[in-house]
Amino acid sequence: MKYCLKPTTLLLFIISAQFLFAQNFNLEPEESESNIIGLKVGIPNFKNDDYITYSSFSGCYTPYALIGLKKNWSLYAEIPIIVAKDDYDNQVGPGNIFVSLRKNLNETKTSRISFGGYIPIIGKEKYLIQEIGLFSNTYRFSQVARAFTIYGNYAYHAPGTENLIFGVEAGPDVFIPIEEGDMELLLHFGAKAGYKLNNLWLWSEINNIMIVTESNMDFGDRLISQLVFGGQLKFNKVKPGVFYTFPLKDYMKEVQNGIIGLKLDINI
Repeated sequence: MKYCLKPTTLLLFIISAQFLFAQNFNLEPEESESNIIGLKVGIPNFKNDDYITYSSFSGCYTPYALIGLKKNWSLYAEIPIIVAKDDYDNQVGPGNIFVSLRKNLNETKTSRISFGGYIPIIGKEKYLIQEIGLFSNTYRFSQVARAFTIYGNYAYHAPGTENLIFGVEAGPDVFIPIEEGDMELLLHFGAKAGYKLNNLWLWSEINNIMIVTESNMDFGDRLISQLVFGGQLKFNKVKPGVFYTFPLKDYMKEVQNGIIGLKLDINI
């Protein structure tokens, strides 16, 4: 199973009492009283294939940072490092850098807007890296596309003092290929819900991305979704987490069982 994922091919392929604790996996992180650095790991759990086998460590390893700026402003950045190895090839390299500037809309930091984008640094003809990056997290497919992506987002997260966990986000993605293909407008939107038990947070997320500008597609063809279950433990300033993502798109379900996720937040 091998794919040559040029930017346009990639896009069509997809469519086919304490400081605030960032209860999220793929959604934007919540604000915190201190800066956060962390690592997020996504390892696709591929189904058995008679023709090709992937390394158990093939996946997306993403360091990230959330840095507070002036009052009600913060900066979020991440850079995925993709390990891609199969029976025929072995590639390791970065995906596209993501940077966003965020502004809180209220003093409780539960509502905010963000603006930023993906800076394309992924190398040419890194098709295996693109393939593994795509199957590691379809919600962030722009991290492996040969394209600039302009990103906007509105997010609301319920206050962290309650036992219930709830949040929603939505925004546009303007996809601009750097080699060939047309500019496209996409929409991402997601939600999360869960419960806090002392130092244990358990929740689920639904992540969706939809193409807007293709007029000849049915709604079901425009949309790709995934469902995440997991949680994190709080040990002082260190917060490890385990997650599992289920693809909801039929084609994705034919190729993979899901995505094994690990996460570590460190407040500094």
